[in-house]
Order: sequence, then structure tokens, then C-alpha cells
Amino acid sequence: MEKNEKQAKGLQLTKDSTPAIVKNYFEKILELKQIGKDFPVNLDDAWPLAYSEKGKAVRALKTNFVEDVHYQVLAQNGKNSKGGRPVTEYWLSVPCLEYFIASRVHPVFEVYRKVFHATIEQKQQPKQLSQTASKYQEKTVFAVKMGQIINQIYVIDGVIYAKASPIMKYIGYLNGISTQQIDRIGRQYFVQVKIGLSDVWFINMEGFNNLLQMTTIPVKVSVISNIYHDLYGVEIPDDESPFTYKFTDRDILQIIEEINKKPIHKDKVLSLLLNGKQ
Repeated sequence: MEKNEKQAKGLQLTKDSTPAIVKNYFEKILELKQIGKDFPVNLDDAWPLAYSEKGKAVRALKTNFVEDVHYQVLAQNGKNSKGGRPVTEYWLSVPCLEYFIASRVHPVFEVYRKVFHATIEQKQQPKQLSQTASKYQEKTVFAVKMGQIINQIYVIDGVIYAKASPIMKYIGYLNGISTQQIDRIGRQYFVQVKIGLSDVWFINMEGFNNLLQMTTIPVKVSVISNIYHDLYGVEIPDDESPFTYKFTDRDILQIIEEINKKPIHKDKVLSLLLNGKQ
């Protein structure tokens, strides 16, 4: 095992690990990913962040993820240090780390997002248009177009917030936004606005950026562009994807093989595609 892999493995986490320790661990995993390690995360180091027992974590991993796509199993030669059967190690990809562990615990996901999503967010800051929040009256709900449909915006202290549920449906979710999704994105990016008798959630652009990084469904670039332009007054080129996808020849063959199966296992195809999101 290479030196940098030993360094990452030596940082075993617990549910009581401080944000600084978790951040240090994630940064070392990011370093391994950047030098081409497809499965840089040892399950032994990370499972205590989100699971009460390793056995439960292993069962969840095998049930919800695909071996050799999202994780690898390595059997160590010889017996373990306490005798008995040889040790089996589970090594996870970074996307698997995100959805299997980090996203299950909001404080952990916040640290994960700051480490792994920061570079993406810095590269893809949309260009500001001349039309800004200053054209709207503060603390007043306005109806605006969002592509071919209508949404609503609300401005507080020069920050534009847009009604969250129509955005969720527009990008492909069947329902509006849930409290669990709000917690994962971060409540600091939302405000509740009284409309009639209801308190309605509105989301700002930074929260929408987080939503894009967390989403597990493919979203058309034109849809994303419409949201940025029509709601928040910024633009991204229509031909510029907010994500980079990277696939090996083996990945592509695996995807083609799954697509050619009858009937198609849509969830498995989607998981293979999402595994390429950088």
C-alpha cells in the first residue's frame, strides 16, 4: 500500500470527531482522488460517522451500492491480529462516500461539501447581469418567469430568494421540497415567507448551488440556466455543464451492458452514470 494511502487510513473517525478532524480526513481523501485513486476511502475509517456498528454499514453498502463500481472488496492475506478469519477491507469511491456516509449526517455533509464542492463552486461562479436584486422592492413577493412557467421571488437585504417547491419540480423531482432536503442543503440558505395562510420556503442562489451538488437526478443544462437567469439574475452559458463527468473504458462498457439488458434496470444505470460525476 502506498504511503499516502497509509496516511488516509490512519485517520480513523468516530461520531465524536471534531469538524477539524473530519475536514483533515476529507482533504487527504481529496488528495488521493486527485492523483487518480478510484477507491480512496477505507470503510473502517469512516463508518463510525454515520453507523452504530460496522456490520450494519457493510450490509447497507452491499444492499445499496454496486461492487467494483462504487466500492471494492480486498481480502488481506493471513489472519487478523486477534486470530480467526482473514481481514476483509472495503474501499469506497468518493461518490459512494458522499451518499453512503456524508449525506446521512448534516454536520458531516457540511464539512464534506466545503472540501469536495468548493473547487466546483469556485470554477463555476455565474456572471452577474446588470439586472440585480435592486430592481425589486424589499420584502415583497413578485411573480417571475422560470423558463416557460411562473415562479415567485422575494428579496431581503439585497439577496434574491426564489420559491423552492417549483424549482424542485422544474429540475425533475416529483414533489416539492422536504424538511430533510432543507436540512441537508442548509437552513441558512432559506427564508419562510407568509403567503395567504401558509409559510412557504424560499431559497437563495447559494442554496440552489448546494442543491445542484446534492441532486441524484440528471438535470438539463438549459433548465439550470433558466433558473439562474430568470430567478437570480445571473447567467451561465447554455453549453457549459455545471458538472464534469469522467468515465473509464470499463465504466462505459458497463453502462452499455446495463442499457442493453431487457428489462433495463434504470436505478442501476443511473447509479453508474452518477458515479462519474466529479
